[in-house]
Amino acid sequence: MNHIKIILFGFLATVTLVCHTYVDRFEKSGPEMLTGSWTQQAQKPDLARVKKNELFLFSSDRNKSVNIRQEIQSFEPGAILMLSADIWFKDVQPGKKPWNRARFLLVQNDGKKDRWDLSHLVASFTGTRGWGSYEKIFAIDASTQTLKVIAQLSQCTGSFQLKHLICTRSARP
Repeated sequence: MNHIKIILFGFLATVTLVCHTYVDRFEKSGPEMLTGSWTQQAQKPDLARVKKNELFLFSSDRNKSVNIRQEIQSFEPGAILMLSADIWFKDVQPGKKPWNRARFLLVQNDGKKDRWDLSHLVASFTGTRGWGSYEKIFAIDASTQTLKVIAQLSQCTGSFQLKHLICTRSARP
C-alpha cells in the first residue's frame, strides 16, 4: 500500500511540475483589462462624461485640465501591452506647454510617482479631425506597481472623444 502512495505522489508531483512549466496561468489579456471603472475630473463649465466604452471631454478654460482615467488592475511588470482607441477631436487649441493638448496616455507608477520618463503617450492632438484609430505598444517597466489609462484635455480647449478603448497583452515587441 505504501508503494502505491509513493508512486501516486511521484506521479502527481511530476504532473504538477509539467503543468507549471508548460501551461501558462490565466491572466487578463483582452478587453477585460479595462473594467469600465472610469473616474472623471472636471470643473464646470468643463465636462467629462463616460457612457459604456465611450469617453467625452470638453473644456472651454485653457487654465484647467479635464481628465477621465482608469487604473488597470491586472498586469505583469515586464509585459508588453497594446493600448488602442478610436478618437475624434474638434477645435482643440493648445495651451502654453507642448503637452497642453488633447492626449491619450498609459502612465506607469512605481508606487511613489508617475513615471513620465517612460513611454506614456499613445497620441496627442490639436485642431480638428474626424474618427481615426490609434494604438501604441508599451513595455511595462519592472518597477511599475500601477498603470493608469488617461484621456485628457491638458490645459487646452476643445472637444475630445474616444470609443472602442482596448488594452491587451501583445505578442509584438
